[in-house]
Parts: sequence; structure tokens; C-alpha cells
Amino acid sequence: MASDPYFDKSRAKWRMKWWAGTQAGWKIATLCEHPGWVRGAKPPRRPPAEAERLARKYRDMEIKARHGVEVAEVRALDLKDFLESYQASAAIAKSAGTTKATGIVHREFLAWCQMREIVNVVQVTAEVCRNFLDDLAKSKRHNTVSNYKNRLATAWSQAYYEGKIAANPWTRAKVPGKPRQENPPYWTEEEVAKLVGVCKPWLADLVNVGVSSGLRISALLALEWDDVDFADGVIRVRAVNSKSGKAYSAPLLGRARDVLERLHFTAETKLIFTGSAKKQRMHSQVTFRAISRAVERSGVSDHGHYNHILRHTFATWAVNKGVPLKVVSQWLGHASITQTEVYAHADPTEMKRWADRFGQMLEATPSSPGTLSPPATSQYRADVG
Repeated sequence: MASDPYFDKSRAKWRMKWWAGTQAGWKIATLCEHPGWVRGAKPPRRPPAEAERLARKYRDMEIKARHGVEVAEVRALDLKDFLESYQASAAIAKSAGTTKATGIVHREFLAWCQMREIVNVVQVTAEVCRNFLDDLAKSKRHNTVSNYKNRLATAWSQAYYEGKIAANPWTRAKVPGKPRQENPPYWTEEEVAKLVGVCKPWLADLVNVGVSSGLRISALLALEWDDVDFADGVIRVRAVNSKSGKAYSAPLLGRARDVLERLHFTAETKLIFTGSAKKQRMHSQVTFRAISRAVERSGVSDHGHYNHILRHTFATWAVNKGVPLKVVSQWLGHASITQTEVYAHADPTEMKRWADRFGQMLEATPSSPGTLSPPATSQYRADVG
């Protein structure tokens, strides 16, 4: 009679021995792999649901073989059939748009697997998942790769709870890290002045506040009058509007103060920047398109990042004008100063000013250089930006 499923430690697979008929004799069938097992660890005690399912089929085949019925090898759960079955069930419970997007992801993953001769669900291990995500990251953005993983993980999760597979391999496959941006793009003061000159009044106000406070566009559009403290000269960003989930205070400097004081006299809503309805919060896509059109009209350097470049510009100006990184990091609400270090690239003009200042100081006191103070042209003024 067929043996019970047993764990083969040399191959990290569940296997069983069964009788395939007089001509074929005894055979050893591989039921499924155990992706979580590590060499040297204790073997698992119980076979997974997928192994038990295939074992029952092999026992039925052995009974037929002993009665002279010709039998064929059992195939594991076909990957294509599995994905099509999930999409059919998802179409009932999910929207048409979600079903269509999931279908695109599944077809792309299936094509990738077929090129590597991966045809059944058992072959999709955590290593296979990681390789797919790594290949995907070469041509797609970080958020897109995360979306692919989530849609595929949902299908495997359902199969796991239905007992079709032993484990969900996508839970142990991490999305490749988002590449760190070196030397973030920014505009010079002349470029910002040129940009503001072609903007509509509401957009000019938003750009002036953005480059003078360093707020993310999401925090800027969620800004309320209660968050602005004119007496202390700060703009308080609430935790719900902060990327790190912690509240912080941004500086209320020259041009930002001028704009907000002027708007405060005519304010009709608690939101500072509102949409066309005057009471609703403006969407970031509106500002993205508006700034992109203004960039095209003004002829300033087109670096993309139309919303986030205002924050990049503020941080770069602050660092180049001599503000310590620790202070800039707190102004930006960064969780760590290492996030702020990407703005520490020196501007050629500022490098020349510091070199001239240092050279003059060495010539004046050659024996005792003393302490280097920021050049007058590079001091961080209240009207930064």
C-alpha cells in the first residue's frame, strides 16, 4: 500500500511512495516543497494541506493500478488555471476596474513564469517571488512593484486559507528598496522669481509659501489657519499630515509670512488653500498640473517633481546659506538627519563665496586663522527664497 507523506530533508520536500502498476512498479512522488524549512532545523511534523490533497489522489490511483487500470502521474495545481480561477471569483466580489488591473498583473506574472518553465503553483517559492520583484523593479517604479506584489499575494493568500497550498510565498518576498535620490532637483532664486511671474495669483501664493516653509504639498494643502502661529513665527504640521506620523514645526519666514498675513485678512474658510468650490480641500493633482504648465510658460529648468520640488528648493537653499543640517532636518520633519543629508550638495556659487571669505581671512591673519563665520552674502536671511 502507498506510504504516508514523509518529509525528505535532503530536498526539503514532502514525498510519498506508491504502486503505479505491474509495469511501472513502485514510484516516489513529490507532493510539494516546504519553502520555510532550513537545513539543520527540525523536520515539520504534519504535511501541509496541499501534500495531503495530492496524497489522496495517489492512493486512489494506486487502487486503480492494482485493479489493472492504467494511471498517469498527478500534476500539481496548474498556475494558469489557478490564476484564472481566482480572477473569476474576484470578478464577482470586486469592481470591474480592480478585476481588470489584477488580470493585467496576473498575466504578466504568468508570462514571466512560463519563460522560466514554472507551470504549477507549488513551483512558486519565495525565491521565485523575489526574483520576479527584482526584475520588475528594473523597469517600474517602487510603488508599482508594491502594487504588483499586493495583488499577487492576495491570490496566494486565498489559496492558502482554502488549503490548496502549504504557505504563501509572497509574505517572505520583500519589494526592492526605493533608490535614494542623490542631489534632489531644485530651482534658484532667479528661477523661482521667473516662475512666480507667470503663475496665477493663487498658485503664486502657494509657490511662495512652499519654497519658504519646506512643507510637503499634502501638508500645504491641508494647512488650516489654526496651524499658523504668527506670534512665534512657525507653521505647525499635524501628525495626520506628516509623512513620519509625528507633528513638527516649520518656519514662518519672509515671503511665506507676507502671503499668509495678506490672505488672513480675507479668509473665509479654515483651510488656507482651497479648491474651486472655496470650501473643499484642493487635490495635489491640480497643483501638479498647474506648476507643470507654469514651468513650461516660464522656461525655467524642468526637473519634474512639480509638487515636491518646492520642498527640495527650500531645503537646498537653507543648507547652501549655512543653516546647520540638524536645524533643516527639524524644519522638514525628518525622522533622521540622514534623510536631510541628500541636500548637502554644495552650490558652485556658494562654494566660491565661502572660498573667497576663507581666503580673505587667511590673508588677514596668516598665523591665526581663527573661526570662520558665514559670508555676508550667504547668511540665511528671514526672506529665504
